[in-house]
Amino acid sequence: VYKRQERILYVFPSDQTKPKWNRCCRMPSFDIAAEWRGILSRLIDIVPKVDADGEIISEDVPFSSDALDRLYQWQNEQTDRCNADGSDTLTSIASKLEIYAIRFSLLLALSDWACGSEKKMIEVDTVERAIRLAEYFRISASKVQGIISEDALTEMQLSVLSELPDGFTTAEGVAIAGKCGMPERSFKRFLRDRKGVLFIRNTHGNYTKL
Repeated sequence: VYKRQERILYVFPSDQTKPKWNRCCRMPSFDIAAEWRGILSRLIDIVPKVDADGEIISEDVPFSSDALDRLYQWQNEQTDRCNADGSDTLTSIASKLEIYAIRFSLLLALSDWACGSEKKMIEVDTVERAIRLAEYFRISASKVQGIISEDALTEMQLSVLSELPDGFTTAEGVAIAGKCGMPERSFKRFLRDRKGVLFIRNTHGNYTKL
């Protein structure tokens, strides 16, 4: 089950504070449920073409040249980050999300059509929205992996993790770890082993804590 977690799209709200009820919330000016039913109905009611044997004839929804260039650019950036970090967890998540980004692009293009758009192909603005979705799920998956990983941390590692700021350099991390009693070599190994799970390396020697 653990090895298949990258297949799950996690939702992890950044703001998890419990909101209070109040009278300031304005109701929508239209029936959201009815609009959503209409969009889904237009998608479900699509009747595919079939051949003489009754087999469905697939219909291509191509990417525009600009959209394909943007998708390649994003995938290359993902690959560079994975290769630089050397994290199996980050790589497995990113690899699965590359496929999802293509599916998101198709779903968003069809949703636009269901909302009245006449686009015949996947444009660059659709790919940008698909990438935003993929990036959200990537960050959420990393946060979830971090929570899972924290259960296996030692007391000293948890202490160092709590003392580290959101952003730090290797030198700053070594100094903080030293105050917690963790040797430099142990901290660097901790940093290396938890990349993509608890930490993200932004540039050489600069990290962000998830």
